[in-house]
Amino acid sequence: MIKRIAAFMTMGTAVAMLAVTASLAGNVLFEDKFTVMDSGWGLPSQSALVKDGKFILSPDVNQGISRINQSAFLPDDMDVSVTMNYQKVGADQYASGPVFWVNNDTEYYYFVVSPSGLFAVLRYVAGGRVLVPVAWQASDAVKKGEGSDNVLRAVTKGTQGTVYINGQQVGTFTGQPPAGGSQIGLRASSGVNGVNVVAFSNLTVVQP
Repeated sequence: MIKRIAAFMTMGTAVAMLAVTASLAGNVLFEDKFTVMDSGWGLPSQSALVKDGKFILSPDVNQGISRINQSAFLPDDMDVSVTMNYQKVGADQYASGPVFWVNNDTEYYYFVVSPSGLFAVLRYVAGGRVLVPVAWQASDAVKKGEGSDNVLRAVTKGTQGTVYINGQQVGTFTGQPPAGGSQIGLRASSGVNGVNVVAFSNLTVVQP
């Protein structure tokens, strides 16, 4: 009888632990609907502002902008999703997208998609070097050109990452998440031929 009770209690504990784990999965860790310019993104400027529920980045010609949110450190295991729209395309080969696994202003990963339909996962490291964990490639999942919404999603678990475009898995990679948690951000790039104006909306980070 005692063994049966012990077994029952062990089973009950396991079920409770599974229930807690399930309840944690999908918990919202961070969310921004961009109704106002949250101070965690820094001060607004001509090249970075919030308008009509969108965070709009417009880097100068042949420049890039990375805005890292300073509100909180997040777990390295995360599920980041954001809708991106090129409101104006001046350089269709230059890509933009969400930033994740941020260690500091010079060390982070970013998942970017260009108006022409190319995507990649890049890693910016100290000294201005760039690694390419997921090589540049084309995908039919991308809605190309000016005015198209693309939902970009990056899911990280341990050292593994998976990226999605409009619900379609397009790449996996092995990376090096920063110790002790990380931050998220957004990045936009303009090319030598003109300025890209990029609007981000519905940024959400949940536990995977």
